[in-house]
Amino acid sequence: MKYKIMETVSSVDIDGQRYLMDSKTANYFSLDPISIYVWEMLKESNDFETIVIRVVAEYNAQKEDVIVDIQSFIHDLIENGLLKVVS
Repeated sequence: MKYKIMETVSSVDIDGQRYLMDSKTANYFSLDPISIYVWEMLKESNDFETIVIRVVAEYNAQKEDVIVDIQSFIHDLIENGLLKVVS
Protein backbone atom coordinates (compact mmCIF):
# COMPACT_ATOMS: atom_id res chain seq x y z
CA MET A 1 0.00 0.00 0.00
CA LYS A 2 1.26 3.49 -0.86
CA TYR A 3 0.28 6.85 0.54
CA LYS A 4 0.19 10.49 -0.48
CA ILE A 5 0.73 13.40 1.89
CA MET A 6 -1.98 16.01 1.46
CA GLU A 7 -0.86 19.25 -0.18
CA THR A 8 -1.95 21.34 2.83
CA VAL A 9 0.46 19.54 5.19
CA SER A 10 3.97 20.64 5.99
CA SER A 11 6.49 19.66 8.62
CA VAL A 12 8.29 22.23 10.69
CA ASP A 13 10.95 22.14 13.39
CA ILE A 14 10.33 24.36 16.41
CA ASP A 15 12.73 24.34 19.37
CA GLY A 16 14.09 20.93 18.42
CA GLN A 17 10.65 19.34 18.06
CA ARG A 18 9.09 18.31 14.73
CA TYR A 19 5.46 19.17 14.01
CA LEU A 20 3.08 18.46 11.17
CA MET A 21 0.91 21.44 10.34
CA ASP A 22 -2.23 21.40 8.21
CA SER A 23 -2.81 24.83 6.69
CA LYS A 24 -6.39 23.89 5.80
CA THR A 25 -7.49 23.15 9.38
CA ALA A 26 -4.75 24.98 11.33
CA ASN A 27 -4.20 21.75 13.30
CA TYR A 28 -0.73 20.64 14.26
CA PHE A 29 0.65 17.35 15.50
CA SER A 30 3.95 16.63 17.25
CA LEU A 31 6.12 13.73 16.18
CA ASP A 32 8.44 11.50 18.16
CA PRO A 33 11.74 10.32 16.62
CA ILE A 34 10.29 7.13 15.09
CA SER A 35 7.29 9.02 13.71
CA ILE A 36 9.70 11.49 12.12
CA TYR A 37 11.55 8.59 10.50
CA VAL A 38 8.28 7.13 9.16
CA TRP A 39 7.11 10.58 7.99
CA GLU A 40 10.33 11.07 6.02
CA MET A 41 9.78 7.71 4.32
CA LEU A 42 6.17 8.65 3.52
CA LYS A 43 7.53 11.79 1.84
CA GLU A 44 9.65 9.49 -0.34
CA SER A 45 6.53 7.50 -1.35
CA ASN A 46 7.70 4.29 0.28
CA ASP A 47 5.09 1.56 0.54
CA PHE A 48 3.96 0.14 3.88
CA GLU A 49 6.09 -3.00 3.73
CA THR A 50 9.25 -1.04 2.87
CA ILE A 51 8.62 1.31 5.78
CA VAL A 52 8.17 -1.63 8.17
CA ILE A 53 11.36 -3.31 6.97
CA ARG A 54 13.39 -0.11 7.33
CA VAL A 55 12.05 0.68 10.82
CA VAL A 56 12.74 -2.89 12.00
CA ALA A 57 16.31 -2.62 10.70
CA GLU A 58 16.95 0.93 11.93
CA TYR A 59 15.58 0.41 15.45
CA ASN A 60 16.26 -3.32 15.87
CA ALA A 61 12.59 -3.79 16.73
CA GLN A 62 10.19 -6.70 16.51
CA LYS A 63 8.37 -6.71 13.15
CA GLU A 64 4.97 -7.43 14.72
CA ASP A 65 5.29 -4.43 17.06
CA VAL A 66 6.45 -2.18 14.25
CA ILE A 67 3.50 -3.18 12.07
CA VAL A 68 1.01 -2.32 14.81
CA ASP A 69 2.70 0.99 15.62
CA ILE A 70 3.00 2.12 12.00
CA GLN A 71 -0.57 1.08 11.21
CA SER A 72 -1.75 3.16 14.16
CA PHE A 73 0.34 6.18 13.13
CA ILE A 74 -0.82 6.00 9.50
CA HIS A 75 -4.43 5.54 10.62
CA ASP A 76 -4.15 8.70 12.73
CA LEU A 77 -2.68 10.63 9.80
CA ILE A 78 -5.50 9.49 7.51
CA GLU A 79 -8.20 10.20 10.10
CA ASN A 80 -6.85 13.72 10.53
CA GLY A 81 -6.72 14.37 6.79
CA LEU A 82 -2.93 14.54 6.55
CA LEU A 83 -2.45 11.46 4.40
CA LYS A 84 -4.45 9.40 1.91
CA VAL A 85 -4.10 5.94 0.42
CA VAL A 86 -3.20 5.98 -3.28
CA SER A 87 -2.72 2.25 -3.96
